[in-house]
Order: sequence, then C-alpha cells, then structure tokens
Amino acid sequence: MLLTPGRVALSRVSTAVLAAMLLPAAALLTSCDKLIPKVPLENTAKLPPDVLFRDARSQITEGKPAEAAKALLKLEARDDIPQPTKNWITLYAGMAELLAGRDAESQKVFAKLVERGPLSTEGGSKKLADFFTEVGQRMSSEGRVSSKIASRYERTNYQSIALFLYAVKNESVGEFEDAAAFYRQFTTIAPREPEPWTGFDLQLKSLANSASRVLEYEERIETSQAALQSETAKSTPEEHEKAVEEAKALRKKIKFSGKLTASLDERMNNLSEKSEKQSEMTAVSAGADSKALPEAKKKWAELAAAFRFADARSAILEPELVTAPAKKEQDYIAAMTDYLENFKFYLAQEIAASGYKQPVQLKDGTALAGVTKVDDLAVYAKDGAGAEKTVPWEQVAPESIYTMAKSLITPDEAPDAQGFRKWHLGHFAAHIGKPADARALLQEAAKLNPAYQEELAMFLEGLPKA
Repeated sequence: MLLTPGRVALSRVSTAVLAAMLLPAAALLTSCDKLIPKVPLENTAKLPPDVLFRDARSQITEGKPAEAAKALLKLEARDDIPQPTKNWITLYAGMAELLAGRDAESQKVFAKLVERGPLSTEGGSKKLADFFTEVGQRMSSEGRVSSKIASRYERTNYQSIALFLYAVKNESVGEFEDAAAFYRQFTTIAPREPEPWTGFDLQLKSLANSASRVLEYEERIETSQAALQSETAKSTPEEHEKAVEEAKALRKKIKFSGKLTASLDERMNNLSEKSEKQSEMTAVSAGADSKALPEAKKKWAELAAAFRFADARSAILEPELVTAPAKKEQDYIAAMTDYLENFKFYLAQEIAASGYKQPVQLKDGTALAGVTKVDDLAVYAKDGAGAEKTVPWEQVAPESIYTMAKSLITPDEAPDAQGFRKWHLGHFAAHIGKPADARALLQEAAKLNPAYQEELAMFLEGLPKA
C-alpha cells in the first residue's frame, strides 16, 4: 500500500525482516562513532578532513541534520579538500540541509555539484563525476523526481544513495507516493562493491534502516486504520489500542521528521482519537449487550421449552447487538434453533405418515400407548384405556421424543439421508441436555454428509465439555 488508498506497500513481514537485518549495522556504526570523541566545531580547523567528515555524517544518523549541515559546509569551504572527497562532502551537506527542512538552501548546495561538472574527475572516475552531476541536477531542480528512474541506479555501490536522496526530496515537496517508492527501493540495497571511503556502506545501511522504519510506520497505520473502518473486523478494541501503541513506539525510533512522517503523524493522531472513541462506544455497547442478550436468551428458553422454535428464533434475534462476543453467541443460538425447528417439522411429517407404536412418557409420569399423529401444536396419542388424547409438545418427556426420532434412523438409508437425520437429532440432543450424544451424532452426520463439515466445529465448540 502506498500513502494513498489503493497502492501496494512493503509487506509487514518483509519490513520487519529487513529492519532486523539492518539494525546490527546501524548499531555498529553508532559504536564506531563513539570510539573517537566528537570535537567542538570551533576546535576543528587543524583536524584531518576525514575525521571531520565522519563526525558530521554521524550527526545525520543521530537525527541532527542542522548541526551536520553547518559542520559539512564549513569543511567544504576548506581549500585542502581534494576531489572527489569535496563532492562527497557537498552531497552530504545538501542531504543534511534537506533533512533539516531547508529546501532552498539544499538546492543551492546541490547546484555546486553541477557547476563543478568535469572538474570533479580529479582523483576519481568520469562515471563518478557524471553521477555527481546528474544527482546535483535532479536535487537542485524544483518539483519531484519520478520514481520511474529508480532502475537507473545500482544497488550494490555508491549509486544507491541517490535513491535515498530522491526519496527525501520528494518528501520535501509533498510527493509522498514517489517518496515511498524510492524508500522501498532504497531498502533493497546490497552494498558489496568497494566503498568510496571507509564507513560509507555502514551509513547506507543505517539510512536504509531509517527508511524501513518509515515504511513500517506507514504500514502499521494502514493496517490499524483498515481494522477500525471494517464493519466485519474481528479484532477487539484492546487489539486496536495495542496496534496504535506499537505504531507510536515505532514512531519514536524515527529520527527524521520530514513532511511524509508529519503526514503519518497526523493520521496516527486521528487513528488514536478514533480508537479511543471506539473503545468508549464499545464499552457502552457492551453494557447494553450484557443486559439485552440475557433477556433475549430467557425469552428464547421459555419458547424453546414449549417447542415453539420459530418464535424462539425470533426472540433471540430481536435485540440488535453490537459487541462481537454477544453477536457470536446470538448467531450460534439462532443457527441451532433453525435446526431444532427443522427437527420438529420433519418428525411431525414422519409420524403422521407411519405413526409410532411404542409407549411415550409424559413429564407427569403417565404414559401413552402410542402416537397416531403429530403436528406443530401437539402430539396425538391413545392413553392406557385406548382413548384419544391430545398432548401439547411441552408435556411430553424430551427423552421420549428423542427415542421416537432416533427410531427413524435405519441402516438401509442412503448416507446423506442418515446424515440429515443424525444432524438434526444431534441438535435436539444438545437442546435436552445430552451433550455426549449430541457430539457423537453431529460428528457422524458430518462424515455421512460432508455438507455439514463447515458448521461442525462451531456447534461442537458450543457443547459442554462433559
């Protein structure tokens, strides 16, 4: 993903891996710089140029570009600096001015590289001189540098620093998409050719590490923002808050504060505010759900106990719940109730067609000799004296209904038909408190009819463990 919607970004995995690879080099650079104490600017007139250059460069990686620019420009003005060292000092001075936010001053510094032109071949190659001239022209001009030219520069030697310079320049003129593209290219550098001066490759890796952090910062913001805006996001407010805090922690490690980073900071602040508001709304919603769901479950239980499964389903779906856990439980109960309604409907059809001659126990302890018919409202049977009797569903012992339905499962039926019966009977077993039977029936049904496999895990998870 780029810095505008729809663009493609460096993956988090690759960014993290790259950062891990680059961090040791950055640490080494810092430790090397600490071996030799920095010398105050006013006492540097007689120090060797390479020492002064090293100290000034270290100020850039330490996030002090203004101080670095001052030291580099003073060093550049000395008349004992040979080429191509002078051009390198000028290039870094222009970089420091740009990182310090002084765009106009940066352009003037880079223009010196163009003015020197072929003279910079003294002590160096024409290829290097042409590189300085080309970079100077692009960095001293107005406007953006197109990321389409990234392939012109080699990733294995000094040319790769141009990618970083162009990224920073584009950032300075608000061209964040091109800036991000150059930063991504810069993080792919693999220095292995001779250095133009000692410590060059270490600093390249340190700058690449900085670029990687900017890209990762942007990516974390994009990911957190997408999660907050998604209506189907499964992440919790706590996870959102954690993602925001991780992005803030990463931001503290970014030493350069250009316009790109500033724009990301603004998005980060907006994201933090949205996350806080969502947490507040979720807390309110959780309170409402904690009241609405138990009330709906109570209504559901009363209606389900009376075998009024269609009404029970409507009751559980009545409240508009907001929090993910409450919605998940609501959906689970509603789905189970659908199968209970089907169980009752198909059982009624089967018994109406063939009857049931075995005794049926009632909840009051009495027994019916056999069932002649079943419909949505009642079970019709004969009592011990042979008299016709109409018994509401809720007065029949659940175990007898279970036994009645189980008797309809025969081994000569087709596998998918057996699976259908066992699946619905399994849900009824769960409803009447027979979790072990329910688990076995549901698992057998899914084996017989693979169509149930998708829902199997959800319903097994909802069963008591015992």
